[in-house]
Amino acid sequence: MRSRAFALGSILAVACGARTDLGARAARGPGEEICNGRGDGGDGLADEGLGEAGCGLGACRITVPACVDGVSQTCTARQPTTETCNGEDDDCDGAVDEGLPFGLRSGPHLIDPQLSYLAYGMIVPSSAGFFVAYGTGFDGSAPTPNVHVARLGPSGAPLGSTEVLTERLMPNGLRLTRANDGWLASYCGRFGTEDRAATGLLSDAGAFTEFGLRPPANNHCGAGVPDGAVTPERLLFAFVDNSNSEVWLDVSGLNGQTEDHRLLDERGDYRSMPRFATLGARTLLTYSVFDGERSLLRVHRLRSDGADVGEPLESAAPGQPAGFRDAALAAGAAGFVLLAHDEAGTALRIRFDADGSVLSGPEPVDALAGLAQLAFAAAAAGGFVATGAAADEIAFAARLDEDGEVTALWRSNSAPELAGRYLAFPMVAAGGGSVLYGYTDIALGNEPPLEVIELGCVP
Repeated sequence: MRSRAFALGSILAVACGARTDLGARAARGPGEEICNGRGDGGDGLADEGLGEAGCGLGACRITVPACVDGVSQTCTARQPTTETCNGEDDDCDGAVDEGLPFGLRSGPHLIDPQLSYLAYGMIVPSSAGFFVAYGTGFDGSAPTPNVHVARLGPSGAPLGSTEVLTERLMPNGLRLTRANDGWLASYCGRFGTEDRAATGLLSDAGAFTEFGLRPPANNHCGAGVPDGAVTPERLLFAFVDNSNSEVWLDVSGLNGQTEDHRLLDERGDYRSMPRFATLGARTLLTYSVFDGERSLLRVHRLRSDGADVGEPLESAAPGQPAGFRDAALAAGAAGFVLLAHDEAGTALRIRFDADGSVLSGPEPVDALAGLAQLAFAAAAAGGFVATGAAADEIAFAARLDEDGEVTALWRSNSAPELAGRYLAFPMVAAGGGSVLYGYTDIALGNEPPLEVIELGCVP
């Protein structure tokens, strides 16, 4: 499939409360439901499935039914207030707690005292605080359960003991995506003597249910960590087959049963593994490919059913022939932000609107220069959070606004508690006023601990 280069779109400056996605719906084909009081879909139901529309950012944001009695609804956002230290975007400018001191609140909190060298995993918000799932290292010659879960309080301190998630071995841990009744788990698991791409469901109670292998059945995935997405219609799952460098997309029903799978590219290069983000009816998928000379970043715009919208986009890292590494996507209130870094450690940002069209980038993010590893996530209160390990062994954590601009930055060398530590394999999540940074302290040798620190606005 031929790709086109990233093109820059216009950037609009909008006051708080003025952003709205009421008119942002894509053109509909024949037979699709529109807001007119009639049953356009031919099923006898009028205006069904049109959902909600939202406007405003942060504390100003509200949602309204998109259509009532055949009439499209007007959305009027709340009014902004003064920014205070509460984990909310009070002044509705797309940034949380900006202008307030940002630093270490508590920790390090010990989650696992002894890993087998490394831990890949994720921290995700939960009703009681946070939830972390991670791999503890992998030894195929002496297999023992290596995937664990722990519940964390709002500060990142563990609530109870860490538990084994599943007897299924996972060479490189797993990734979690919020689903209605838990989290979609995407992983590379050991099946017999082979590593195969698979998915499952992790319930809110911590129980794990396997959905099974993803086709093709003879895939190999031990070189990386796959990712998944939950759309209103489907479960999406993407991975790189390390036996042939092919990148695959699996489209499943909400029950985890595969309905379709297709080859996305034959050039997967492992510098950036597949990563998803979903906003409404649009999902973006990114991964890196090698064109024979350099690593390029590829982005697919997908519908809720997993079908491509237009051709994939491709881009090279500006001024860096070796290309991108560690790209990560997150969806905000009004669009998507992609963060990545190149081989020289330059942090790069690409901004997309809610439909997946490029607004700007790739462009450098000077505040995050020196990156060697990256974790990136949306913050429920607005904007984004990022953590990472730098080449100089000084880690960072940052809050970003809805446009991906850094509004608060913390570095580990500012905390005496972390002197001499190397905060590698970063994880990040934001909930309430807290940002949790999970890491493996590889400065402590081949069996390091897994720890979590809490960051946020401080006096």
